[in-house]
Amino acid sequence: MGVEDIGEGGEPFRSQCGEQLLACAKVMQQTQPRSIPGSVYPLDAAQVELARRFASGGRLLEVGIGPAGTGKTTAMRAFARAVEAGGGRALALAPTAAASTVLAEEIGVEAETAHKLVDVHRNGSPEQHASDQYRIDTNTVLLIDEAGMASTPLLADVLELARKHGATIRLLGDPAQLAAVESGGALRLIEQRVGASYLDQVHRFVNTDEASASLLLRDGANSALEYYVTADRTRGGIRQSMLEEIYIAWAADRSANRHSIMVAGTNDEVAALNARARLDLIAQGAVGKGGALLHDGNKAGLNDVVVTRQNDRTLRSNQGKDFVANGDLWTVLSHDDGHLKVNRPGFPAAFFLVKGFGYAQETPSRGSRASDSDDA
Repeated sequence: MGVEDIGEGGEPFRSQCGEQLLACAKVMQQTQPRSIPGSVYPLDAAQVELARRFASGGRLLEVGIGPAGTGKTTAMRAFARAVEAGGGRALALAPTAAASTVLAEEIGVEAETAHKLVDVHRNGSPEQHASDQYRIDTNTVLLIDEAGMASTPLLADVLELARKHGATIRLLGDPAQLAAVESGGALRLIEQRVGASYLDQVHRFVNTDEASASLLLRDGANSALEYYVTADRTRGGIRQSMLEEIYIAWAADRSANRHSIMVAGTNDEVAALNARARLDLIAQGAVGKGGALLHDGNKAGLNDVVVTRQNDRTLRSNQGKDFVANGDLWTVLSHDDGHLKVNRPGFPAAFFLVKGFGYAQETPSRGSRASDSDDA
């Protein structure tokens, strides 16, 4: 995707849905910060401007940039309601299937992965093209969440779809956060070429010092460490000692009925932590001794918590809206011939292969991020 695809001289292409955008603009003018459904707190001025620009901006592409905790999701609720009130529809696109489920619930719109949307429009049936989940037309605004994680070729494919159907695109994310596994950098380029709306007020933390430190940490400033060290948020030591502290803290959380997960830097460390956790849980009578063999050499049996690492859209629930997704956590009900029968709230029990435990997982990074394939 070259700079000519987002508009020469900083002038992006105009949308074909001008009447809808004008209607959205009127809605945003009439919207009061406290009147957005689902929002506990009023929107700040930057959130209102981001929602307004996304809902009523007359360009094919609009960009919103915000560090973690600055209220991007809250602003998107306002954006989505304004689009709907103006006669349009927002279709949200997330980097993973599990993330799309959360995004759909948080802002109240249909959501999918960008990969799946592109695949359906290339290879899907006419019925799929016309469905609410995948339909794109002149009334559609495509919201790409965590756009920094989307590869450049993927963004180019979505841009092509939007042009073909007369839709508009809204990119939301933060170039300073986790980047695309494939060739990336498009969000930063588009920000520089097109411009963006910015959120800079952190709402996630009550402590203003912590909020300021999070922004410094995002920028890579060494001074950010002062807060975390002073606030006793850091630990140091040799690797084995740190792994021991991680496990002890996790075990204490479990004993106190708190949900936590251990995070380690390598697959071997993750496998060792999971093996230790399972041995202790067997001794406590919390999980079954027998089980199916997993890819890391561990076994998973009755009452173990496991995680799926691929999407399987053939296994569905909730009237077809939910399916087995990469990153979902499950509880084992039984095992048979290498398969596990598992379930989670809202999903019927099903037999399928599971690759790893849900007690410890590897640190998310470019090299270790799990696959989000739809070919399972």
